[in-house]
Amino acid sequence: MKTKGDHDKLRSLFSKIYTEEIMQERIEEIQVNPTDEIDKSKENDDGYHATFCSPKYQTASLVGCVISMLQQLTGINFIMFYAANLFATTISSMSPYQIVSLV
Repeated sequence: MKTKGDHDKLRSLFSKIYTEEIMQERIEEIQVNPTDEIDKSKENDDGYHATFCSPKYQTASLVGCVISMLQQLTGINFIMFYAANLFATTISSMSPYQIVSLV
């Protein structure tokens, strides 16, 4: 909005979240430096590869991915797949009182 010069729309949006004084200050800041924020965002846009594969975050990314895979392999999928067999064998060998105590 600020690059297209749509100041009325910008003012209506800012009025929802700022008081009149702060809104005017923000609009003046934008009018003084209209391209600074856009240039900064382009400079810092490194992408996913640079974020997850940089040496600073490489170990953390690897550990997070490995933990996620292990959770999928050992988690709820196992229980849901074998639940019918597990309950059938467990409940058939229990007395009604033991079944009620499980619930």
